[in-house]
Amino acid sequence: RVIREAIKRKDANRAGLKSLEFDFFSKDIFLSSGKVAMISEKFSTGYYQAGKEEKVITRSLHISENEKKNALKFGMNILNRMYIDFAKDTLEIIGNKVFLPLAHNAFEYYDYHLKEVKQSGSFHDFFIEVIPRSKIQPLLKGTIVIEDSSYSLKSIHLLNNAGLRFPFINDLNIELVQNN
Repeated sequence: RVIREAIKRKDANRAGLKSLEFDFFSKDIFLSSGKVAMISEKFSTGYYQAGKEEKVITRSLHISENEKKNALKFGMNILNRMYIDFAKDTLEIIGNKVFLPLAHNAFEYYDYHLKEVKQSGSFHDFFIEVIPRSKIQPLLKGTIVIEDSSYSLKSIHLLNNAGLRFPFINDLNIELVQNN
């Protein structure tokens, strides 16, 4: 019932979104032959405005010493943008079309399990486990939190399933965390 209501209201909940400013942290760890080949951490501020290209200002960047000495530089961003609207139906991750947990047809791809309900002021937060129905289709698994006053998505903590693949990379692990 909670997921159906969130899907029903998602377009209305984001109708007024014209622009936003957000801070984010990203961490990339690349392994080669079981050993760390590179670690990079980035703290940035992003600016989103509907209909315009996203702007990102990097506040701090740390790259491991072994990568600084390496002639091959990794300039890879697995997403084509930093701001992700998880109320949309799909997300492209390195060429894979991923159906999101609040897609209009989400019940074709996911099962849901209510894990917990917590009081948050005068409202309730529903902690819902997202369970992919396929190991082959690129999907996400983890937890989403939906707030009951507007049935809007309050936060996510999602990981990729085995269906998300990228050529020449084994054991791809992506973790997406967003708090509103």
